[in-house]
Amino acid sequence: MKKRIAYLLIAIATIASCKKQGTDDQLQPPSAMKNTPTCAYFNVEQTSQGWRQFIYFFDLRSKETASKKYFKMELKYIGVKDSFEIVGSPRSMDSLSKGFPAEIQSHIGYGWVHQWTNSSYRLLRDGSNQFYKDTIVRNPQSNIYFLHLFYQTGSLAGKWPQSNLDAVVEPLGNGQVRRHFRTIFWFKEGLCYDAHDGATMAEMKSINSYTRGSAGYDWTNVSSAVQIGNGSQFQNIYFFDFTNWRYFKWEFYVNNIPGSISQPAVIYHGYKSLDEFMTWPEGWGKK
Repeated sequence: MKKRIAYLLIAIATIASCKKQGTDDQLQPPSAMKNTPTCAYFNVEQTSQGWRQFIYFFDLRSKETASKKYFKMELKYIGVKDSFEIVGSPRSMDSLSKGFPAEIQSHIGYGWVHQWTNSSYRLLRDGSNQFYKDTIVRNPQSNIYFLHLFYQTGSLAGKWPQSNLDAVVEPLGNGQVRRHFRTIFWFKEGLCYDAHDGATMAEMKSINSYTRGSAGYDWTNVSSAVQIGNGSQFQNIYFFDFTNWRYFKWEFYVNNIPGSISQPAVIYHGYKSLDEFMTWPEGWGKK
């Protein structure tokens, strides 16, 4: 876990995924309806109080960049009860990055800040903690390598993944664990694989078999997955279903039993309304 956090701090990672929309009604400008997120991203940022963890929520349905909105919330605490705080009011995408492609209305990417799927656009950071635009041709840090080439073939041809989760340690209930280095998810297809050099299509598997507790969720309606941690004791993964306005989380922790060896543990929670996740900004909610 410590290794993962250190890597995140170096990479300024963002974990995220985005929901595809399918009807003209869903693509109406947010100004004509309540703002509802289409995707969410995790980020680690340097602040005056040190490194902090954030979740960005985006509503990209508008056909005009200036009308696309986002806001971010900061992690305060995770454990028995999670605590988040909204940082500032919702803002236009223009304030995050000039020139954001107007044609992107739902699906941005599958992971970190520079892993956006638009073929000519990535978000990067400069030294002042601001985002700027670059192309994948000029961006040497695109890290596309771990997707390899097979994602362009077979049933996944032309389909980008919605998320990746890094360094998930899965307790097996017998004191043993299974480590998932980096898992790439195609939620809409219900598929995933643990990325590594030389990965092949044969290693693709159903998300239902990803972990011992992953069966039984409505994976094809998952819009985003965000992985967030608190030191080495806790790590939560939040899965958002914005269409049905609900979410669930997997809670990873260390079960410290006096007089016994500490054991890794996980709780696979059920669905809850997103209204229970936080108090949303004015004008944001279920569409």
